[in-house]
Amino acid sequence: MKNLMLVLVTMITFGLTNNGIAQSMQSTANYSATVSDNGEVEILKEFKATKQQKRVIKKMKNYVTPRLLSDNPYRSALEGKSAKVQVNFDMKGAITEVTVIESDVQGLDENLERLIKEYDLKNPIAKSDMEKTEAIQLVIPLVGKKYYTIR
Repeated sequence: MKNLMLVLVTMITFGLTNNGIAQSMQSTANYSATVSDNGEVEILKEFKATKQQKRVIKKMKNYVTPRLLSDNPYRSALEGKSAKVQVNFDMKGAITEVTVIESDVQGLDENLERLIKEYDLKNPIAKSDMEKTEAIQLVIPLVGKKYYTIR
């Protein structure tokens, strides 16, 4: 009987502490998607992609992921990790800013920005069927080359 009470108290305590952690994490993500006067990009609070945005995001992931991993000396350490990126656009649909929001790996910011801008040069997002938007967010999984073919 003592063990049962101990288990119940532990479960209730654990449940309450996890709920508090989740609430504190949510409160730090309350930002809007604007560029402030000093040039800093603020992160989207809750991003929900439309169908057209999902298509563009999928194509962008399929372009960026294999190129990020190919010829990388740290490839084995990168596989299985991911990076969450926000891409901001101007009124014409051109990329103005690429921001890595969170990443499992340090030092990928410049490569991710270069590859996303390279994708935009080859497949202009402004000319896609995606409606004009201020920003999109995407999670780029770093999956092995066997899942992608580079064209």
